[in-house]
This record gives sequence, C-alpha cells and structure tokens, in this order.
Amino acid sequence: MLRTEVLKAIRNLVGCAVFMMLLPMQHAHAQPAQAQTGIPSLEILDDNEENAKGAKFTVNVGLASDYRFRGFSDTDGSAAIQGGADFKYDWFYAGVWATNVNFGVFPNLDNAFEESGDYSIYSWVGANKKFGRTELDGGFIYYAYPNAAGWADLDFFEFYGSVNYDLIPKDLVGGVTLYYSPDYQGGVGRNWIIESSLVKYLPKFGDDWQPSVSGMLAYSDGEPSKGGIDYWYWNVGASVVIDYFEFDLRFYDTFDVPGYIDCSNVCDGKVVGRITFEN
Repeated sequence: MLRTEVLKAIRNLVGCAVFMMLLPMQHAHAQPAQAQTGIPSLEILDDNEENAKGAKFTVNVGLASDYRFRGFSDTDGSAAIQGGADFKYDWFYAGVWATNVNFGVFPNLDNAFEESGDYSIYSWVGANKKFGRTELDGGFIYYAYPNAAGWADLDFFEFYGSVNYDLIPKDLVGGVTLYYSPDYQGGVGRNWIIESSLVKYLPKFGDDWQPSVSGMLAYSDGEPSKGGIDYWYWNVGASVVIDYFEFDLRFYDTFDVPGYIDCSNVCDGKVVGRITFEN
C-alpha cells in the first residue's frame, strides 16, 4: 500500500513537472504577500537587486476582494486585509505576513460549535542567489493560526525550493517551485506541491507604470489515507505597478477536486481584485 502511494506521488509530480516544462511555464518562489497570484515579483528582473549589498527592509499592506490560497478561499469568499514586512541582506531574507481568514464554524470535540480561527500569520526565512539569468531560491515557511481551536490543527510548516529563469531578460520570466510539508494543514499527513507560472512584462507607461500579464498552474499531491487530497489549481490575470502600489485583477479556479468537497464560493472559479502598497 505504501509503495503504491509513493509511486503514485512520484508519477503525478513528475508528470506535472514535465507538463509545465513543456508549456514552458516556470515559477519563482512567491512570498506570502504575492501568495494569491503565485507570480514572480519584478525584483528578479532588476540588475540593481542582483548586485545590491547591505540590508533592505520593506513593509506592505493590501486589500483583496477574496483570499485564494492554492485555489481555495481562506476567507469564505469575503474580503481580506493583509500586511507584512520583509528583510533582505545579500542572499539571506526573512519576513512575516498576516491576513484575516474565515474557515467557518464547526463542531468541536465536545460537539459544541466553535470558530476555527479568524487570522493567520506566516513567517519565513530563506536564501536566494542569481547566476546570470538563473536564480535559485529555497527556505522554510511556518503558517500559524494563533487563535484557532486546537482540534482544527491548522498550524503547519513547509520547505520550498525553486529555480527561476529570465526567458527573455526584463520581458518574460518564470520558474518552478516545489513545496513539501511532512504534516499538512489539518493534520492530513505529508503534502507535495509543484507550482509553475509565466509572467510577461508589457512596455512601461512613462517612468512609473509597469503593467504585466501572467498565469499559474499547480498540482497538490496529498495523502488521501490521512485525509489529504490531490487536485490542480490555476490562475490568470493582469497587474500594474504604479510607484508604491500594485493593482491586480485575476481569475482563480481548481479542477480534479474530490467530489465530496463542495466548491461553491470556496474553490470554484472567481475573479479577485487586489491592491497592495509596498515601501
């Protein structure tokens, strides 16, 4: 049984990787502030970023009409207020990011109905290094739900690694990222995720407006014997960066989600708008 599950996981992950390479679509590791889109940030195209020495600190705050995390709404289809901070020194970086969430009300172990949590905090550390047009990235991320009921078992952590590539320098960029958690959210056992994306940067308007179009495709391989699920998720949309602001409009959807899951307003197709300020 274990051998069958291992072979199935390897087959799906390899198949997904091959399919994504044939697109070709690649994805750089997206820090949580960009977690909704899974799209690389413009920083990887900036030669000054590559050569920057010394410390860099940024903060961000955003508002989204929904918070879609890996294809599923973490706010039950409602709006989200989000914000965080990032620190980078040479190849090392670390950060923290928070958002409101709404997983609904469920019966606890005493059969009394209880909120399963209303906010989450993500924290991460990692390292990245660019070699010409290729960037390598890897690290650790912890997802915490401080006021969530203990029975919900929402907290979890992941390791990630990515390869990033400027297909056309300062024009077309992408990457592929692999995530692994030994005990995924909800205590459902190990989980592998492979994400890939492609972003096309359009000509600038003046000095400050940077528009782009992008898309992402991903596969999540869970452990069904412990309650995990296997499914695909994707998004496609457009963004524009104006000075310190980013405006993003994007369509999210999933497919091959197990039939017993009701995707209504949670993992069905939806257009989501988001505005982010970063400085």
